Amino acid sequence: MRWIPLLMVALLPSVLLAGVTVSTSPANVDTFVTIAREAMEDENYVTAFALYECALRRDPHSSAALAGRLAARAHMEEYFITELMVASR
Repeated sequence: MRWIPLLMVALLPSVLLAGVTVSTSPANVDTFVTIAREAMEDENYVTAFALYECALRRDPHSSAALAGRLAARAHMEEYFITELMVASR
């Protein structure tokens, strides 16, 4: 699990440069949560996790961001465990 922060740092520029334009105003918690939900729908769990982290930096008590981060992390672990099982065959 120590590699997850490194992976997030490596992928953060791609998240920021993804070309997603929400509005001209600075991003707020709702914006990050909305984009993170779209990433979850696209099964891009690492990006969703990073976006939920950004939302939590703005509001550490956001229940939507906390729940989303938990769901993204669960999906990431499930995905990586499956990939490890496939690779070890």
